[in-house]
Amino acid sequence: MKESIERRKEIKKLRKVEKENKSREWKKYKSENIVYIGRGYSNALFLKDTNIEKLKEIGLPIIKDDKELAEFLGIE
Repeated sequence: MKESIERRKEIKKLRKVEKENKSREWKKYKSENIVYIGRGYSNALFLKDTNIEKLKEIGLPIIKDDKELAEFLGIE
């Protein structure tokens, strides 16, 4: 009985640590990436393909990731 209680306590501690780590990773990811841009559009945020030649051809800036976009727009 005592062993079972100790195991439960240990499992509870492990889950708490895992939850904290996952939360920390999510906060870091959100600080470096755009995660929501509006209903119906956010599901395409993982698409990061950039046709550099086409952008150069029509005179648009080349923006490869979220950080470059923020710098271009002058936001954090």
